[in-house]
Amino acid sequence: MNGDANKTPNIKKVCTLTRTKPLISASLVERLLMRHVEFVCPETRLIVAVLKQGFIDLNAPSEHLRREACKFFKDDRLGLWSERVGISADFVREIAVKGGFLPIEFMTLKGGAHA
Repeated sequence: MNGDANKTPNIKKVCTLTRTKPLISASLVERLLMRHVEFVCPETRLIVAVLKQGFIDLNAPSEHLRREACKFFKDDRLGLWSERVGISADFVREIAVKGGFLPIEFMTLKGGAHA
């Protein structure tokens, strides 16, 4: 057995990649998410601000912050926050990948992109 068949990217390696400049700004991500919330109120603005901070942390100078932000996008915490305002966690992850905040390999770890 060669071992090449099991060459799926490791989440730890994907999360510790060097910083890259995203294709869109975090403010644009915030506006995009606000367009997709079910109901606009101060609480939804606060939740979208939490999601926006996750995007900002994905490009932080600190490797620790980047790793923690990547874990946030990987695990159920993203779903807990995003579903409170009626946004799919997979949709938020897709924005992160297509916006250049996360590498494309991240979506292969989650099983594909949002439909």
